[in-house]
Amino acid sequence: MVQLRTYSVAEGGCRRCAYRKRAPGDFLCDRCREDRDIERGQKRQDALDAAVIDEFAAKPDRAHEPSNLDCGVSPWNARPRKEPSAAYWSPLPDPEPKSEQLWRESLSDLGWRYSRH
Repeated sequence: MVQLRTYSVAEGGCRRCAYRKRAPGDFLCDRCREDRDIERGQKRQDALDAAVIDEFAAKPDRAHEPSNLDCGVSPWNARPRKEPSAAYWSPLPDPEPKSEQLWRESLSDLGWRYSRH
């Protein structure tokens, strides 16, 4: 197998596949040259991606601090700020004493619930 490949390359075959004819002035055929260029481009892109990842990994970690816009609050849909009123500072009214709450006792209560038969 190796001898056949060596013979094919010596007869003008491609150094990579040894089957197709080499392009003039090159060691590879047109198809293998395209494959090689694609592989080189992919390696170049992989190196660029690795450099970007390394640069990102070298940055210190920092937490994202969300702004109001991230939370969906804008000057147009925000609630108005609370304004202090006099009711905030004034004390609550005294509760009505139970003796004055006449609605608690019925007018015609004779106490029949507590009597024994």
